[in-house]
Amino acid sequence: MRQFVRSFFVLISLFLTVGANAQTLQEIREAQTLLIRADRNPGPVDGAWGRRTEAALVDFLAERGLEFEGALTNEHLNLLRKAPEGPEFVRRAIGLRNTLPRILRDNRDQPENEPVNVTAGRELAEWADPSPNLVTLRFYLSKYLNNIYNFQHFVAEPSENPRSIAFKVTPNRYLSAQMNYTAMTSYLFYKDGAVIHDERSPESRFGDKVTDETGLWSNSVGKSMVSYLLAHAICEGHIGGVDTRLDDWPLIEDTVYDNQRIRDIADMRAGDQKLVDNWKGLISSGRWYNTTSIGDFARNELRGTKPAGQEGKRPHNYSGLPTNILLNYVIHKLGDDFENFMNRVFGDHVGVENRVLFFRNSGIKVEEGLGWYQFRASRYDYLRIAMTMLEDWESGNCQGQYFRDILARAAPKNRTGRVRYVSIDESLRYAGQFHAVYRGMENRNVLGMDGYGGQLILMDFDNASAIVVNSIHLDYDYYQLVHRAIQNGKLP
Repeated sequence: MRQFVRSFFVLISLFLTVGANAQTLQEIREAQTLLIRADRNPGPVDGAWGRRTEAALVDFLAERGLEFEGALTNEHLNLLRKAPEGPEFVRRAIGLRNTLPRILRDNRDQPENEPVNVTAGRELAEWADPSPNLVTLRFYLSKYLNNIYNFQHFVAEPSENPRSIAFKVTPNRYLSAQMNYTAMTSYLFYKDGAVIHDERSPESRFGDKVTDETGLWSNSVGKSMVSYLLAHAICEGHIGGVDTRLDDWPLIEDTVYDNQRIRDIADMRAGDQKLVDNWKGLISSGRWYNTTSIGDFARNELRGTKPAGQEGKRPHNYSGLPTNILLNYVIHKLGDDFENFMNRVFGDHVGVENRVLFFRNSGIKVEEGLGWYQFRASRYDYLRIAMTMLEDWESGNCQGQYFRDILARAAPKNRTGRVRYVSIDESLRYAGQFHAVYRGMENRNVLGMDGYGGQLILMDFDNASAIVVNSIHLDYDYYQLVHRAIQNGKLP
């Protein structure tokens, strides 16, 4: 019995010691990525310390005559960073996936032992465990692409003079490897006036369904597109500015958003934290904010509601409802000219090569507030939008002043503890529907757009660079391919 008690407390002590010494989420993700590069199998690159990650590190250290002492250390990370690429990693990087020929076949002809794993909810769970196989990813890719037929749209047509894009592309083995075994469909790195890295998923994975012309879903990247529409509406004189109050829209009278400043709604500090939740929708009813009109909510769940807390000091409450309020307010102000306005923004100002669109719910009058922020654009048109934003900033035009204003007054997110979205967790503030003030780049003018499933645009205004990622699932190495690539100006 004494031996059992002693062993029990040794185990508890070891557990507590490991927990106390655990590295940050980003350092664990880096270790997982570097272990893959060294031909170990740490499991998903998810920032979670588990048995597979520990076993991979133990094996890596044992090969070097070292012992694992219960926690990932900075010395381990330095060893991993200096370790050469393993032959299997190199083989993957040049696209020779001959050990997995069957998985790379079209999902119509998959073997029985590769089933489609459908997760609960509308979309593929972002932290699915085990990681989704190719068949599952292709299933969700088709679902997302076909979702466009379930809604009506506000459309901006292709520009007669699309913005030109210069290319000075150099290959990168790590990026190619990631593109060959993750759910990324597209990756673009723009720097010094040209695209320096350009990868699209190979035909054997998703390239047969995703071309350079395919309209790719935005998820919450669309929130930032709504902000860009708002900037243009201000610059055209339809809206006074970000400090304008919503006091001229009868649809939202006697609701929490009535008479609120646009800035507070855009920063998601509208005092609606007791009314709407990013995951649950409208708290009192559970209805989802993207599939119901603003008017319906105003007459029901939001009727008679007031903001919680003092203006200017309310906590950040991230959800899609404030974005839809802003989008439909712009639609309200533009009236029948809204699609012409979209053409001025995306056709004339940006110069898109393919049509872009926002979703609108079917069977609802425009006056009811039917628009929502889901956006579609081709991979290069997402880049064109980012390039235009960089040019706005540099030129100091009205839209550029809008960016400078929202970034200068970015509001704290008030996050505590670890959150599920790694990329969102890397930004400390929120600026008018953009993520801002990124860890390690706190003194740089960087704005980010982030959407469920790994949709990302990160822009560094100081260095005129941008990275655009489209993906089916967040299983790629965000830190190396996006965060540190922007931070260092290069890929690993």
